[in-house]
Amino acid sequence: MGDVTGAGIIYLPENFQIEFDDLAYVKTLVSSTAPSFGKKAELIWYGLKLGGANGSVSTTSGSVIPSWGTANNPWLLKVETMTKTGYSGGSTALPVLNYYAPTYTPGEGGLKYGFWGDIVVRDNSTGLVVTDGKFQSQNVWNDFTLNGSRISLFQNTYDQSFGMVWLNRINSSATGKYRFSVAESTQPAGALGNSTNAVATAVPTFSASEGFYITDMDINMVVGNLHYQPVIMGAADTTTQNFQVEVVRIPNVASIYNQFYRDYSSSSATELAKMCTNTTADCTSATHSQINFGKVEFKSPTGATVDLGSAKIDGLMIQHMKIKTLGL
Repeated sequence: MGDVTGAGIIYLPENFQIEFDDLAYVKTLVSSTAPSFGKKAELIWYGLKLGGANGSVSTTSGSVIPSWGTANNPWLLKVETMTKTGYSGGSTALPVLNYYAPTYTPGEGGLKYGFWGDIVVRDNSTGLVVTDGKFQSQNVWNDFTLNGSRISLFQNTYDQSFGMVWLNRINSSATGKYRFSVAESTQPAGALGNSTNAVATAVPTFSASEGFYITDMDINMVVGNLHYQPVIMGAADTTTQNFQVEVVRIPNVASIYNQFYRDYSSSSATELAKMCTNTTADCTSATHSQINFGKVEFKSPTGATVDLGSAKIDGLMIQHMKIKTLGL
């Protein structure tokens, strides 16, 4: 990538909408080898949809997005040489493939996604779906944005393998709403599949009101840091199909941990830039994250509402994280 020159490739989605059929699905594959620690499980996502906000969380469909960005603020795919602190602590220049979403304006929204899905539990010995072995739910998020997000791919300085860094910015407008619901008003024959094939052949109708609601939900999450903390992935061992994903541990190097950790006693521009929040326009230098739930409610199928308050996590940072699959 180091030989690539140019300003990059811009992409401006116009009249954009993704609508899977309600029975079209994406699923995880179940291993043919039963794990020793419990029953096998699989996940199925149906009717994936991404479109424009339309004010409703009762249905999964959105509207057409007239323009996702502008000519001066588009999506951008670009290879660029970036000089950052490497894993050993020294300044390192690396070619990086960056995929930028349009820049973020605090308070904006405009998108909607929705899907319904199954969590399926199967018996180890027979492979059949166990009694009461399906959990169906519906997810809808209306009036949010992905703007300000970035994915970076590069040869990392930790073990010289493939590495990535992900700046995840998913922010609602002030009235944007997320809904997770499980109550169904009708469940036609075929909605649960059968004991052999868990895939549904009919679509359930979910309650129009029941669910767990979050108003003004914002997720500003820094996953990895250029160049000293890559996200790496690979085989968990040499005898199974299990794999692992790791956010590399912050090394005990002064030039790195002084850059990574925040001094909360200081209000300097450098220290304040380490925090990525829903009011931060540019999180390029951020190492700390924020998750915000403006208002949390639960509504019963009859419409009775319980106010569960609000929640916020400030200063969230990933020093080291490893996720490993089992039973594959």
